[in-house]
Amino acid sequence: MVLLAGQHGTAGDHLDPLHEGCAAECFKTVAKWTHRVTDWEMNSYWVRKALVDAVAYPPGPVVVPGAGLPVMPSTQAVPVLVDRAADLLAAAQRPLIIAGDGVHWSGFRGPLLRAADTVLLVGLRAGELESWFEPPDWPAADRTTYLQLQETADELWLGLDSRVTVLGSSRLVLAQLTEALRARLPEQPVPRPEWLGELAGVRTAFAGKRATALSSSQGKTPIHTYEPRRSPMRRTKTRPSSTTPIRVRFT
Repeated sequence: MVLLAGQHGTAGDHLDPLHEGCAAECFKTVAKWTHRVTDWEMNSYWVRKALVDAVAYPPGPVVVPGAGLPVMPSTQAVPVLVDRAADLLAAAQRPLIIAGDGVHWSGFRGPLLRAADTVLLVGLRAGELESWFEPPDWPAADRTTYLQLQETADELWLGLDSRVTVLGSSRLVLAQLTEALRARLPEQPVPRPEWLGELAGVRTAFAGKRATALSSSQGKTPIHTYEPRRSPMRRTKTRPSSTTPIRVRFT
């Protein structure tokens, strides 16, 4: 979203003008950036910059009447870095790819992390839910080889000792990695029966745990927040009257 907000003129700064407003300061904590335009000749520049930055990674909605959205180009990664990452993944016995954006899989990811020898992080930003990529939740770098693939340099977590850091569009870089791995590996998949069996076991256990949680929350009135919405969604309503409230049920 791009918000064009009004503000008092610069001549009224510190003079308590009528309808004083400091929009640029008020929105600093909730916006990518704010800027107070003081030269009308620069209006078009700042509006266009705001539109571009609003859809740049991480993207967000833009609302400006009569204006189109700029198309942001996607970028591939430096080929030599892709080759390094492909070499490490091809040689790994227990590789693991974790993709997401601050997604926290409680009780699911921990066992896999402790067993993996090479971990590729794709679009996963460090935060409290990720324990800032620090032990004990995340194995130390002397035990596990880490690779990072992020859209921008700001997303790279420098606190994680990574063997290779790659910048670029996740979709394009993963395609690069796929081609590089195909060139390094035979047509048949690398045999990893023990590792694949362990992954399948953890997935099955997680699915069972989730199914149990869902069964205990389904059919509640009011609807439980854990119950997923099905698609398509059907709504059934009772006809309102003076004594009967409107009831909406999602099924």
